[in-house]
Amino acid sequence: MREHTILGLATMGDSAAAIAVGGRLVAAVEEERISRRKYDGAFPYGAIGECLRIAGISMEEVDHVCVYWQPWRVMTRAAFVASRALTRARDARAMFARVCAVFSSAGHNDDNEYPQMAGRWDELFRVRRLLSRAFGRCTARISFFDHHACHAASGRVLLPEEDALCLTFDGGGEEHSTVVGCFTGRRFEAFKRMRWPNSLGHYYSTFTGYLGFRIREGEYKVMGLASYGCPKYSSLIREHILSPRDHGEYFLNNRLIDYHAAVQGRFTKGLIDLLGPPRKLEDPVEERHQDIAASVQAVFEATLFDLLHWAKMQRPHVRHLILAGGCALNATANGKVVDSGLFDRVVVPPAPHDAGGAIGSVAIGVTLAGDRKTHPAPPRPTMPSPYLGSVFGNAAVEAAFAGRGLPPPQRLPEDALIAAAADALAAGEVIAWFQGAAEFGPRALGNRSFLADPRFAFMRDRINEKVKHREPFRPFAPSVKEELAAVYFAMSQPSPYMNIVSRVRAEKRAVLQAVTHVDGTARVHTVRREANERFWLLIDAFEKRTGIPVLLNTSFNMREPIVNAPSQAIATFLSSNADRLFIHDFMCDRGWRGRVSLRVLP
Repeated sequence: MREHTILGLATMGDSAAAIAVGGRLVAAVEEERISRRKYDGAFPYGAIGECLRIAGISMEEVDHVCVYWQPWRVMTRAAFVASRALTRARDARAMFARVCAVFSSAGHNDDNEYPQMAGRWDELFRVRRLLSRAFGRCTARISFFDHHACHAASGRVLLPEEDALCLTFDGGGEEHSTVVGCFTGRRFEAFKRMRWPNSLGHYYSTFTGYLGFRIREGEYKVMGLASYGCPKYSSLIREHILSPRDHGEYFLNNRLIDYHAAVQGRFTKGLIDLLGPPRKLEDPVEERHQDIAASVQAVFEATLFDLLHWAKMQRPHVRHLILAGGCALNATANGKVVDSGLFDRVVVPPAPHDAGGAIGSVAIGVTLAGDRKTHPAPPRPTMPSPYLGSVFGNAAVEAAFAGRGLPPPQRLPEDALIAAAADALAAGEVIAWFQGAAEFGPRALGNRSFLADPRFAFMRDRINEKVKHREPFRPFAPSVKEELAAVYFAMSQPSPYMNIVSRVRAEKRAVLQAVTHVDGTARVHTVRREANERFWLLIDAFEKRTGIPVLLNTSFNMREPIVNAPSQAIATFLSSNADRLFIHDFMCDRGWRGRVSLRVLP
């Protein structure tokens, strides 16, 4: 009997697709990995095609298409635009232009400034036609699910049995920007919903622009910069901008925080009067900017804890927490929630942002699987691994080198490959590491990574010079063997998706200088052998040479989406100054690189 097959779609943000067969996720791909356009928010044709290829099925074999949005529920947003139009004509023009773009072909795939905004609402009303036109006949049932319900479900697949409180928070869904609830068995009860534009996502993103970084991309820069500052503006922000209310709620003063104007590079007079002029992209980062970043982060965390303490009072017996939505990418705040001891376990999915809605919509579809006589539904949707993306064998790697007219590199057995990589890392080299299936989500989890020795502070500068070329205040992350994580980091639970910041133990900071941030923390990635054996074996081999079961791990990209296919890995390696490339069973060393002419670059 053929198993029930569900395709999930996320668009109108960071687009993605996912497929579950018989309740088990078998494929999940972000559109940017295929289109090579960072944060691509267009209808995910590329991701859909790749998921179908990974699953080995055709569109005609899909039983149910689940979409992460209910596009007819946009009246809250429309009412807000109308009210702004009556009071702020200039700001309303920017908002009205965006509305026109998302409802017309003018906005389709042509938003170069903000690719996340390349999607169009009208496409969500034509899903069957679009799928049939691109992939052949689509006869599947099509369902549209609530934005925040999909966020919640994307975390539930990682904690399918236990009762769990759940907080989803982001820029905004159809009507709401924050939802608090509880999973009990198959049931989810939402007991607090806060309406858009009262949004923690808009709060943080507006300050991202104010501090001179790109909105919807540079929020993690604000988080990194915050560690250098003193939160001396917290009281001002808490009093005038993001204020506490009863029952754990907050109030965002949209007279000072105008997200839509900020996207256009404009900020309210009230905000400037309160905190001074905004930083421009080319301006140096000064102490004031560091202090504002620290204050923005501190108020965000205080607001988060107000919500969580209130939620805990509603369900004091529940010991687990799920965090999802774009604000759950704030790994610093996540780490403080873990450290607080409020919960025995805190679960943050590998893609808590919009892309994860593809997995969430699939998960809801699994629980609602209809014709149980024909397609028996499993008891719970499950996500066994974040390695759900494109996978290529050695033959594809060989073809990629041949297709570029490059000499074949040396092929090694696994033990020799790992030994060569560990030797190179211990000698201070920066290596590119391309193995297995691509990770789903924004973090490199050991299959598409640049790697280096974490012991010495100068490695931060070396990896920046060779491959990353990014701001010096941004930290690099450590990947550590899970069984030894607590020896090096003050953490009470694993962090398999690199989305929890933890304190580096004081006695270990001297041997982890390259991955210890200025405040003594690190965004930790714990590696379990059963989850990623080849990467675990590499860390183990490095430990045998150095005594340290930790590697510096950063994403395999250079101002582009993380590499997805072998040809992209080869091109990025040759464009960088990384010392070696380990791509499946092949090694490109300095000798190979010396034989390759730069003329082969595209």
